[in-house]
Amino acid sequence: MPESHDRDIAQASVFFRHGNADAARQVFTRVLGSDPCNVAALHGIGLCLHALGQPAPATAMFRQAVALDPGAWASWQAIADLTSDETERRRAIHQAANLLLSFCQSRRPSPKFLRNTVRALVCAERCQQALQLLREHFCTFDDETQAHALLAGTYYTLGQFEPAAYHQSLALPHKLPNPPVSGRSVFEPGSAMEVLLTLWTLLEAEASGRSSSLVRCSAFSGQAASWRTTAI
Repeated sequence: MPESHDRDIAQASVFFRHGNADAARQVFTRVLGSDPCNVAALHGIGLCLHALGQPAPATAMFRQAVALDPGAWASWQAIADLTSDETERRRAIHQAANLLLSFCQSRRPSPKFLRNTVRALVCAERCQQALQLLREHFCTFDDETQAHALLAGTYYTLGQFEPAAYHQSLALPHKLPNPPVSGRSVFEPGSAMEVLLTLWTLLEAEASGRSSSLVRCSAFSGQAASWRTTAI
């Protein structure tokens, strides 16, 4: 992105994050007027158009972004989310996953970038690669509960419910107490209920999201992982 547009892009991003999509779109459009190949502005306009209830022109903007920069993974993910063309959707999902994985393999990724990559790989039905990536970069997470939550979701997607439950229990904010010296197991109803409710949430999310790749991707994360807003 040309340096002269950094401030404008930042200002538009602030507008967008504060819910003023129309003001953000105007700033992005101004940038595009002086720099027609500015990928960040194209992606930003796409985000704004989608927020304003115009998915078709938003998708067109994301397509322009990846045509100019095939490495624009966030725009590929937005296309996967919005397109009604199944062939295009699957291609976009795999393009995004490939780009994110390549980045992680070439340099040390941040925890946030790792989360995005794991979700992209799961959406691309490449769970084994997601597991390998998490094992290789487990120590990258300052908070190990985040890594365990990602492992739980990935195992769950694979249908391996026992390891999924194990890692989900480690992802809970309060761990179960250590067993007493006698070796007798201690049943803690509150913690057990937390695990049960969490797994039930996973099952509900999976059942309701089979028709949407975005929902499948975010079901195990415990939050709506919106691809459309990751780049701003």
